[in-house]
This record gives sequence, structure tokens and C-alpha cells, in this order.
Amino acid sequence: MGAFWFSLRGEKDLTLTFDRIDAMSKVPESRGVALSAGNVVTILDRDGRAVETRPLDAPVTALSLTPGSLWTSNGRTPALVEHRADGGSSSFTLNHVPLYVDAQERYLWTSDDKGKQIHQYLITRSMLGVFLQPLDLYDLPELTADCFDMRNDGVLWVVDAPSRRLYRLKADGPAYRPVDSAPLAAFIGGAGRVRGLAVVEGYLWLLLSPDDGKGASVLKRLSLRRLAWTPV
Repeated sequence: MGAFWFSLRGEKDLTLTFDRIDAMSKVPESRGVALSAGNVVTILDRDGRAVETRPLDAPVTALSLTPGSLWTSNGRTPALVEHRADGGSSSFTLNHVPLYVDAQERYLWTSDDKGKQIHQYLITRSMLGVFLQPLDLYDLPELTADCFDMRNDGVLWVVDAPSRRLYRLKADGPAYRPVDSAPLAAFIGGAGRVRGLAVVEGYLWLLLSPDDGKGASVLKRLSLRRLAWTPV
């Protein structure tokens, strides 16, 4: 996974360019992120240095790490797989193909391949195995989510594909409603798809890939203080 990086003086922005990245996840209890390329997951620290690698059975298009588990989706079938640290795994059939996955302790969220809905599940464990219990289905009526980050404070961060803006939303009954938004084009340009989003200790991580899936992938980290928020 070859890469190069540079830092903008004063703002500590970071840009890493890779031959190929399939998916990105935040890392629990870490200020870095995890990237998957082919059959390998590489964990980066906050400065973009590789600190650990883990094998995958097959390439994935979405992943999420929790303490002791790695959740993945292949982007083709309506299924999720949990790979546990003890070597075991469990597969779950959903009613949609998960475009993006975010798991945190007892809860897991996915978005559908249209980017218009967020599904919430409860992760339960017993002697009989691991189960995903559907809890809620939230609409995103005004947005089309490329990727999202569900925060512990209940705020949902979404990159809207058409506008290339970052939105913060809060639950309002059966929907998540935008609270404010910030433009991203000045940092990511106008081309390519945002394939990953992570908000970590005052920094925003974004993974960009070409629309056609060919060419280099770019990972950016920038200070949230640089974003110009506008109330919605």
C-alpha cells in the first residue's frame, strides 16, 4: 500500500495518496483510521503511519471496527459479516445491500445503496450466538449520503453526494434533520466520490476515490476548525 504525504504548515492538514483503497473506518480508542485494500486492513495512527495490519478473507467495500470485532460488507449482497478477534465469524442477512457500516459497542448502523436511509440495529450476544435486532429506520429526505459517522452524542455526520457538503443532523421522529452544513469542495475538489468519513478528536478524515473506481485513492485529514458552518 504505497503512499506519500504532505502537511500544510500551521493547519496540520494531511494528504495521503494510495494506489487503491476500498473502504475506511474509524478505530476505537485511537486517533487514527483503518483502511482496507484487497485482502488486507491497515491501521494508521493520527499522523498517517501504518501501525498494524490484519488479513481479510476477501475484498470489502465497507468496514467498521469495534473492540474485538471487524464488521464488513462486500457491497454486492444484502449481508454483513462480523469477524471476531477470537477467530470466529458470523454472517447476517439484511433487507438491503449496505453501502456504509458504522458499529459502536451494542449498536450498528448501515445506509442503503441509494444513500436515503439509515438502518439501526442492536447487537446482542448470548450462548446461542450473535444477533442483529432491527431497531429503527431513519429517512434522509433532503440528502443522499455517500458516507456517515454516527457520534456518541447522537449527532449524525453525513457527506451529501450531490452538494459535496458535510452535514450534521439530529433525530426528529422517523427522520434525521440537518442542523448545519459546511462545504468540502475547497478541500476535496469537485470530482470523485467520498468513500469514507471519520470525525476523530477535532479532525475530519475523508477517503476519496474516482467515480469509475480506477486510479488513485486519496485520504485527507483536516482540522474541523477550518470548516465554515452554516445553519440549515
